[in-house]
Amino acid sequence: MEVRFNLVAPEALLGALKATGSTDRDVLYAAKEEFAARYRPLRWFGIWALVCGVLCTALVLLAFIGIPLFFLGWWWLRRAKRNLATIEATYATYIGQVADSLAPAGVAPMRTVGIVLLALLAHAGAARAQDPVPDDQAGTWVPAKGGCDSPLRLILLGSQATLVNGEDRVSHGNLGVTHSYFGQSYQGISYVLMPDYDNSQPYIVYFNANEKKGQTTLDITDASLKKRFPLERMVLKRCPA
Repeated sequence: MEVRFNLVAPEALLGALKATGSTDRDVLYAAKEEFAARYRPLRWFGIWALVCGVLCTALVLLAFIGIPLFFLGWWWLRRAKRNLATIEATYATYIGQVADSLAPAGVAPMRTVGIVLLALLAHAGAARAQDPVPDDQAGTWVPAKGGCDSPLRLILLGSQATLVNGEDRVSHGNLGVTHSYFGQSYQGISYVLMPDYDNSQPYIVYFNANEKKGQTTLDITDASLKKRFPLERMVLKRCPA
């Protein structure tokens, strides 16, 4: 299991919950717990650093190691607490937003209308998963601080998204584009594109990120892609055709 040290982005957890394609409480809770498991070890790292820091400082001669360890442990504990609070708050918000359609834990839908609604939702999800790249977002995206000749890029064309780093590249289809990713009450201009929508969703493309028109960022959840294509959280700009 990969341990995460970064701050939790609520959007990442929302994506994991929506990726289940389920409204069952047990399924959603399991998805939340699986997501949180990558962040919980940070608390134990913090405790370890605090204890080692105190012990080293008590020996005086090792205080130059102990003091930084103590503050590192304090910082890790603080971040772990913040991450877990974000996860629980985001999960609670999501559950509240879809409460009307949630099935009670362990109880299968009994009425025909429920089955029909679930079938319609599944059909809508399948149709959305085949979305093409929006015309105003199609093209080549590169780091905003670099030039359009950058070897590191994201290419969005037709029904395909391609990550490029020099000669290394990987393409995904089965795109899902949604303006309701941040919840039904969201009124901003940001929306997302998710490659391989029905399966792994290796990364999420945020259009008009941070409510800034024309700004795009990526949240790469696949560990191997993150190493091969270091574009995560980097602001991207679209190059002229």
